Amino acid sequence: MNKEELIEVQTAFRAFADKQNMIKSQLVHQLLLALGRPAPKTEIDQQSSAFGQLLTFDQFLTIYNLHGSDLSEELTRSLQPLVTESGIHIAQIRAVVTRFKINLDDDEVNELLREMNSDENGMVQLDKAVGVLMGK
Repeated sequence: MNKEELIEVQTAFRAFADKQNMIKSQLVHQLLLALGRPAPKTEIDQQSSAFGQLLTFDQFLTIYNLHGSDLSEELTRSLQPLVTESGIHIAQIRAVVTRFKINLDDDEVNELLREMNSDENGMVQLDKAVGVLMGK
């Protein structure tokens, strides 16, 4: 982890932390998503609860490092096999958003899909899809 990434993680952690500079274990998944580290919520809940109800920065950093890929790379990897010559269908994008448990309701997902400007067949280019998703 380089210095810039460490500063980014510390800053995000502080935004979620209480006055004792600790975060509730229930917030770990949300913080990881905010930092671009997708992981199954149940897995994160198990890992964070192993530390107790409140986590220090070092404990959070342990979990953060277990989930090493950044979100844009993970989204691209997940969407890539679904891409055809004409792009990727918005229904497949919706399925990936659900898989990553990106906390969006149906209206927010519909808004994202509209932002992707799909063609008349519901197709979007991969880089456009990832770019819009990373904006959320």
